[in-house]
Amino acid sequence: MRTRMKIYSCLLAFVLGCNVTAEIQQKIIREKASISLRCPHSVEGKVTWSREINGNKVDIITADPDGDIRHNDPGRRYSSLADKSLHISRAAVSDTGRYFCNNELAMELTVIPSGHKVPPTMTTTPKTTTTTPPPPPTTRRTTPPPLPAPSTPLVNTAAPYLWQTSVHAVIVILSLIIMISITVITWRKARQKQKRHTTETENDL
Repeated sequence: MRTRMKIYSCLLAFVLGCNVTAEIQQKIIREKASISLRCPHSVEGKVTWSREINGNKVDIITADPDGDIRHNDPGRRYSSLADKSLHISRAAVSDTGRYFCNNELAMELTVIPSGHKVPPTMTTTPKTTTTTPPPPPTTRRTTPPPLPAPSTPLVNTAAPYLWQTSVHAVIVILSLIIMISITVITWRKARQKQKRHTTETENDL
């Protein structure tokens, strides 16, 4: 019984961890702006911030009570705040990517070049735009309405969230299958043990 409770507790903690992962924050900022990235949970002691580069995690800075330890910061643009948040000054387009706090995914950052319009993210309320119809023609000649000005394409930020939600659902289903399999195996072993005990008792009699 104790072993079964430990297994259920581990599976529950795993599922809850996946649920937190599915709620990753996404942020879009302009080049040369500053931003602070916070850990998903409250942390104490040393905190190591890393980012994903070419599919690999690379440590950036370690926030230590005695002072910051820089690992990969030639421009000295990264620093830590009092709550162990990562502060990025003069953000560059190359800073785009996923950032991790103690190997836990904290935020997905997108840095766009200066002069480009920042598209709305999932956490902001999109503004409603209205178009004014062209005035009626004043002469007999019919002129086509003016073409709308080209707009900056919006970044689709909903796709990663839907993908993460699908992954979470698959993980939950696999966890349930594992729990059922463990329960069946445990029940079978208990039945076999009970049969052996009954046979030994009959033989003794």
